[in-house]
Amino acid sequence: MVTVSLSASDFHAFMIYIYEKRMKFRNLVFLFTIILILLAWFTKPDYDDFVAFHEEQDSNLSSPPIIKYTDAFLFSQVTVIYYHAVDSKELQKTVAVAAAEEKYIGLFGKFWSLN
Repeated sequence: MVTVSLSASDFHAFMIYIYEKRMKFRNLVFLFTIILILLAWFTKPDYDDFVAFHEEQDSNLSSPPIIKYTDAFLFSQVTVIYYHAVDSKELQKTVAVAAAEEKYIGLFGKFWSLN
């Protein structure tokens, strides 16, 4: 059996060493988090970016969809509601009926589908 004896000063030095390593790691994690937050804030896409993105995705629509854009601090949320025109015999006019709904999140300059 091997026993290791540490003096109080060796143990204290070891604990300071571990504390300094932990603080370096915490500072790096904190710095990385701040950089991610700033990057998300500066590259947050806006409404016009989504319209351009949506036109690339769906260019053969019969009628334009309803776009609900919500701006948050670090990202944007977009809900797209597609509808079809239906002739109503009871109302004697054409009525828009919701057909599908898609949700997107805009972050770091891009949009991702949440469906």
